[in-house]
Amino acid sequence: MDNKDKSIIEKLLSIAGVEACAISSLDGDVLQFSSNNEDLNELSIKKVSAEISKLFSSYSISSIEVSSLFLSFESHNIIVNGFGSGFIFIASKKNSNVNLVKMESSYLESEFIKIVSNSLENLSSKPSLFNNNNIQTAQNPQNAGVNNINDIYPPLGDNQFESNTAQHAAISHSSGSATDGSHQNNSSSTNGEIANVVPINVIIAIKDLFANSLGPISSMIFDSKIKELNQTMDNFNRKKIEEFVKLLSKEIEDENDRVLFFKNVNNILKTIK
Repeated sequence: MDNKDKSIIEKLLSIAGVEACAISSLDGDVLQFSSNNEDLNELSIKKVSAEISKLFSSYSISSIEVSSLFLSFESHNIIVNGFGSGFIFIASKKNSNVNLVKMESSYLESEFIKIVSNSLENLSSKPSLFNNNNIQTAQNPQNAGVNNINDIYPPLGDNQFESNTAQHAAISHSSGSATDGSHQNNSSSTNGEIANVVPINVIIAIKDLFANSLGPISSMIFDSKIKELNQTMDNFNRKKIEEFVKLLSKEIEDENDRVLFFKNVNNILKTIK
């Protein structure tokens, strides 16, 4: 590990709220690691790294170019940045105050992208949530094939991804083999309902893009626009998504940011059409 890599680690650990960070190869091997929290030891970080690697490999991707993938656990947040042949990630402890969590998350993500982008030559200098060619790498890890999540990361609490568990259960159910006609009918009905709903990972991705454009206050505005359309994040009607994006874009004053937001959102929506 050269001095440049060590410098990145030192800079990331200097961000307020960061408790551990690591650089890993694409197959999950931890190349460089440092921690400010004795509970986040090398063993637990290796487990985290291995599962992030599984998430990427579930899409059969050999080169990762995601500038920010945000994973949320009960006690910690993990922010991942892929850079071709490997990835960097940081772990930060969650605050108990919900509004403070939202502000801290936006701040951490902004600082994280800034440091990594300036430190690695093959990352874009202007942060955007996803590289257009690898948009699916930011999808919900449970839907990406990460199994037995409760058995992972002992130091991180109960380690539940914040996702639509009902939707995940329905998908898992419909993927099993049918034993009778009733089972098949239920599966068809479930699949039809899911087809009319925007996947929650897509809504989360749009929310993160909106946060990149608007900053810490974005979360409250985002939630208010969802309520305005009488929708919820885990049950969002596809017919409402275009109107929703227009409502969000009106809140972005900077024209360049607004255009970039539209472009990135359109790229995300292409994956579900």
